[in-house]
Amino acid sequence: MRPTSPLWYLLALLLALGSWMAAAAVAAGDWDPMRDAEVTRVRDRLPDDAGPGRVAAYTDTLQPERDLTCVLVHGSKATRTETPLHDPGVDLTTEQDGITWHLVAVSDPGTDRDGTAVRCRMGDEVVDTAAYAWAAVPDPSAARTGQGVGALGTALAVGLAGWTAFGRHRVRASAR
Repeated sequence: MRPTSPLWYLLALLLALGSWMAAAAVAAGDWDPMRDAEVTRVRDRLPDDAGPGRVAAYTDTLQPERDLTCVLVHGSKATRTETPLHDPGVDLTTEQDGITWHLVAVSDPGTDRDGTAVRCRMGDEVVDTAAYAWAAVPDPSAARTGQGVGALGTALAVGLAGWTAFGRHRVRASAR
């Protein structure tokens, strides 16, 4: 069977769109650990055996008009280094002990979390009444799976469109 109908192009387009919709749904699962995480106040350090992964920073009071910076602090005062946490780009909340915590920052995947502390401060140096907390969450894996689903679906759609173009060309060539 040779795909010679122009409707095969439509099928290829629907295949690509469907695969990217499925990829987005799969990749969205990476935020679930941050939504379900057990939040710990920032006065406590991460355990010494936390291992690599991501660290999420939360606040109980959103202040979008102020410049918030969160960092991971490694080592003691003499050997202190800081790793900046970045804006997650999503509005995500988790509920714990009657407090609604808002995700404000997250570390890069594979961050060394052993014995680190999370520190958040406002850039304007004005007194801050918000409470901050952290959670150790696993590295993203669903995003990579979603990316593979999308890439595979797109490759199949391109292959189907190419096969259709080849089949239509052969039919036209044999009609001459």
